[in-house]
Amino acid sequence: MPARSRNKTHTPRNPRQNAHPLSARLSRFARAQPWLLATLLILASTAAYSPIIHADFIWDDDQYVTQNSCLLTADGLGRIWFEPASIPQYYPLVHTAFWIEHSLWGMNPFGYHAINLALHIANALLLWLLLTELGVPAAWLAAAVFALHPINAESVAWVTERKNVQSLFFWLLSFLVYARYFGLTPGRFRERTTGPPRPRPSSHRWLLYGAGLLLFICALLSKTVTAAMPAALLLTVWWLRGTVNRREMLAAAPLIALGAAMGLCTVWLEKHHVGASGAEWSLGIMDHILLAGRILWFYVGKLLWPAQLMFIYPRWQIDSAAAWQYLFPAAALLLALILWLLRGRIGRGPFAAAACYTVMLAPALGFFDVYPMRFSYVADHFVYHAALPLIILFCGGASAAIRPHARRLAYPAIAASAALLAALCLLTWRHAGVFMNLETLWTDTLEKNQSAWMAHNNLGVILLGRQQADRAIRHLSEAVRLKPDYDQAHNNLGNALVFAGRPEEAQAQFSEAVRLNPNYAPPHYNLGNLLVDQKRWEEAEKHFLEAVRLDSKSAIAHFNYGNGLELQGRLDKAAAQYKEALRLDPALDTARARLQAVNRAGSINEQ
Repeated sequence: MPARSRNKTHTPRNPRQNAHPLSARLSRFARAQPWLLATLLILASTAAYSPIIHADFIWDDDQYVTQNSCLLTADGLGRIWFEPASIPQYYPLVHTAFWIEHSLWGMNPFGYHAINLALHIANALLLWLLLTELGVPAAWLAAAVFALHPINAESVAWVTERKNVQSLFFWLLSFLVYARYFGLTPGRFRERTTGPPRPRPSSHRWLLYGAGLLLFICALLSKTVTAAMPAALLLTVWWLRGTVNRREMLAAAPLIALGAAMGLCTVWLEKHHVGASGAEWSLGIMDHILLAGRILWFYVGKLLWPAQLMFIYPRWQIDSAAAWQYLFPAAALLLALILWLLRGRIGRGPFAAAACYTVMLAPALGFFDVYPMRFSYVADHFVYHAALPLIILFCGGASAAIRPHARRLAYPAIAASAALLAALCLLTWRHAGVFMNLETLWTDTLEKNQSAWMAHNNLGVILLGRQQADRAIRHLSEAVRLKPDYDQAHNNLGNALVFAGRPEEAQAQFSEAVRLNPNYAPPHYNLGNLLVDQKRWEEAEKHFLEAVRLDSKSAIAHFNYGNGLELQGRLDKAAAQYKEALRLDPALDTARARLQAVNRAGSINEQ
């Protein structure tokens, strides 16, 4: 018998043959019925954020919506675009959206919350589409984790953070278009690895580039943190191909220039219009480096373990003399070095994800002065965009880790994913309830962070509005204790003391507020009111005049001045101040009542 050949011919096996039958069926199902997975994501997100259906407006929503005069008139739309100082921050596309919504449903908070949630869900669906086209494993899981992670609740449940959800919507669309332009996705111009290159119609390519540029500009005009998109795009190119060619660099250059220009504009407005300047932002270079390292690790921790999420976190003391604070930036640099050195063994993905995370978080690392850092160096809404690469890395990494053991770990992996999403959904549902109204927001903040002086002040103002003077005084006194140079807290404490019948203590608080900030109008007219009660007319008038000079558009300042003039019997001048108060605020009924009384008194005197 002829001997058998020792050389055997092996037919290569399809890698999917190693997969567990359930995994294979789920993969086929996901490809065949994506609308079911999309429906599941939409329903889960809606359930997680159901508390915001009845939520009210909260902090800063007055500047953006409820007291934003630009939303009230047709010419306000022009002011939004051509008068940067007329809106809190120059994000004109966001305020244009508010202008349109105000014309549709006025001041009903439901509509604004519904749009926020719709944009967030759209962002999750766009992320799923983008990751699928890039061939990233666990694309739907990553999108679902992003949709349901409680660290995003602040951006979704807070109307003011429309700038986050809206800017990411345009960011993802622009990224998707440019991914196709660079041939990273199975779009029309995807580069083939075999065979001759396919001709690319230049007109179609320029249409893609133009569409991506327009969407990127829309993202920048919604929030300039999206300026990091070109860097993230180039890092994605490097991750998938291992190199970035000259053509891709040239294509990204205009985007980088636009992002830098808008970023510089935002930095200038933040400092000179919003007020991010002064001693609270005076950190040295080394302090900035220490702060950046700590911020990087803080958000990684919150993404992995989202416990004790709060609206205002404790503000760290950055001290370059403390050796332990150097561990944060040192650990970040060491990790970056390790990921770079291991890129040949573990792939380029981990380094690219870490680099994207750092670049996208750069505006919130403390190198640029932003107003919220007066209260805390970190905030959940700062990481809404930057969370994406880490979520993708965690989900994709977990999927890659279990792939060799798919047959054995398929059922446990599916169960673990379901449990994770259910837990995130529950956590987000609970955390979204914190944003129901101002009282729930500040109460929750103080339960978790007693050092939040701004929360003490704002809760005190709410309690004073409910005529609970004793509780208000306790919170306002704590705000003054925690931050003695907080002029608004001194003024509010003075108001509470007046209500409690303690005018001498109130006068001391108003005087301190004036000393701390002579350009702050409210304590001036509050002092004027107290001095009128003491019949110290000349001193009172000085403070009234100063209040009107500092804030000529304040109806309350004019009303208080008019009240002081009326008590002196100077009815004509009092009537003029009441009229000005009503011109500035036609809804100020107390000014209308006093004006009518003054006019009646004037008529009687003439007779």
